[in-house]
Amino acid sequence: MRPGSGALTGSERFLSMEVTLDQLKIGEQGILQGYSGDGELQGRLKELGLVRGTLLLMERYAPLGDPVEIRVRGYHLAIRKKDAAQIRVLRVMPGEK
Repeated sequence: MRPGSGALTGSERFLSMEVTLDQLKIGEQGILQGYSGDGELQGRLKELGLVRGTLLLMERYAPLGDPVEIRVRGYHLAIRKKDAAQIRVLRVMPGEK
C-alpha cells in the first residue's frame, strides 16, 4: 500500500482502538470512521475527500504542534489540531509478511 493513497491492500492489521486524528503519531495511518462536533467542519472536510472509510497518513506536525499535515487520497492537507481532534479514525498498522 502506498501511504495516503486511500487504498488498502488487504495485508493491513487493524487495531481495535478508535482514536482521534490528532492522536496519531508521525507515520501512522488511520481509516476515517466519522466526526464529532461542528457540522460545518464536517461538510468542508467531506468536500475535500475526507469521507468514512478513507485512509489517512499522519505526515507531520508543525514545530509548535499546530497545524498537522496529513496525506489523503494522494495529496497533502494541513488542518488545525483542534479540527483534527474532531476526526475519529481506526488506527491501521502494516500487516506482517
